[in-house]
Amino acid sequence: MCYMYMFSGCEQLERAPVLPALKLDYYCYENMFSGCGKLNYIKALFLTKPSDIYTPNWVEGVAGKGTFIRNPEAAWDVRGVSGIPEGWTVGY
Repeated sequence: MCYMYMFSGCEQLERAPVLPALKLDYYCYENMFSGCGKLNYIKALFLTKPSDIYTPNWVEGVAGKGTFIRNPEAAWDVRGVSGIPEGWTVGY
């Protein structure tokens, strides 16, 4: 499933729905939450390493602080607009 731009610009969104996919397709989450300035909670279970190929700019412009829950089996720790938002805490 791909959700490019699905919530982009949703200024009132504070909690993302749980993202249960374990594997991502190219550009699948592109700009998914970009511009969601109040978003402060994401639970994403994917094992695919976030990058400009799978999650380009997907969290650009979200809240400066928040919680990112990731799959405990995920072997990545990518930060920034294409990964875990800067300033957010990570849980499992």
